[in-house]
Amino acid sequence: MITRTLGYVSREDFLVSEEKFSRTHYAWYQNYETGNEYDWAFWREIDSNMVYINGFWWFIDNGNLCRYNFTENVIEEMKYISENAASLAYINGKIYYNNIAENSVYGYDLSTGENVKISIELNKNGTVWGLAEQYGELILTIKSSFYAVDTYYRLNTDLGAVFPYDYKILATTKCDTYDTDRNGSVNIADIVFVQKIINNRQYSNCADFDNNRVVNVIDSAMIKKALFQM
Repeated sequence: MITRTLGYVSREDFLVSEEKFSRTHYAWYQNYETGNEYDWAFWREIDSNMVYINGFWWFIDNGNLCRYNFTENVIEEMKYISENAASLAYINGKIYYNNIAENSVYGYDLSTGENVKISIELNKNGTVWGLAEQYGELILTIKSSFYAVDTYYRLNTDLGAVFPYDYKILATTKCDTYDTDRNGSVNIADIVFVQKIINNRQYSNCADFDNNRVVNVIDSAMIKKALFQM
């Protein structure tokens, strides 16, 4: 069973034999034989998701960041991170994981071993209960409790900011003042560009004039006032 909370997976019955499966699933019927080599596989006791990186399966177990070599059947405990670490994702050379007790997200650099807490404000949205990689982006499950309705957000690690899941991030770096479309000049087209961002539920650091990680009517009013005073 896969829960709705990102990063939580139950593998208790994954690849088990018909004999073992039928002990707890009484209405189960199967008319062919299955092997039992995975009946006591290590992954049955692991609740975190697993990510495949350069020949190893990485996962969290009892607070340890571990990796498993399937060919050699060897598990290595690579680093103790926290007993409250829950789920992980791999993006651009870093393993990201969430710490439920701290309500935080960390990035562990595989090449340097550096483990860095990402500075983000999460308390106003709830607790990060899980995370996962999706098309190269870090997606969080944020909610008030584990059994509450799941809400998904995008975490942009460059900005250290959380955005609604349906937001599209256009630009993370700042640009010349009020040159929102980055064409080298400031004019009415920049006002139109800001309005398009608002209408399409997008985000650009170039249009976030009050630096609150939201582009809205306040930013639109600010650029209008600035242009009319030029």
